[in-house]
Amino acid sequence: MKEGKGGDNLAIAWEYPGQTREVIPARFSRVTNPFEVMDTLTYGAALETWTGLNSGVTITDLMSGTNNLDNTPNKSVRLVDLLEGPTNNADNYGSRMRGWLVPPVTGNYVFWIASDDNGEFWLSISDNEANKVLICRQPNSAPARWWDYYTEQKSGQISLFAGQAYYYEVC
Repeated sequence: MKEGKGGDNLAIAWEYPGQTREVIPARFSRVTNPFEVMDTLTYGAALETWTGLNSGVTITDLMSGTNNLDNTPNKSVRLVDLLEGPTNNADNYGSRMRGWLVPPVTGNYVFWIASDDNGEFWLSISDNEANKVLICRQPNSAPARWWDYYTEQKSGQISLFAGQAYYYEVC
């Protein structure tokens, strides 16, 4: 998510059989690949932040300001409640949320992103980061948790299996 000025926010939500749309609880995410590290204390997601990015509001601006996210972030925290960053936090920064989703049930899932300003939600078909594809995006700013501001904020249906780890990245 690339933040210029204003009501910054970043969150992802899902809906699946038996569950209405909700911000994804952090207990369904891991900060390390659960098939590589078996540690119950690794639930949640990593939220990395690069500050001092004074130009632009697009993902392209974020990538150029961070050398394609290769620069060390100024701040990194673990999200342990919801897959949602802070709101009205600062200006001129970029964030990336990432981890491995572990779905609670097998079925078709729909995902949403809400961010200010631009944002992208990438999901892998496996636990391998290299297989990630863009599933939905925030083309412009939207208020916190306004999931239906733009049609691009919503993914199509994606079939996931309970207990399988799927790498995701939101930037």
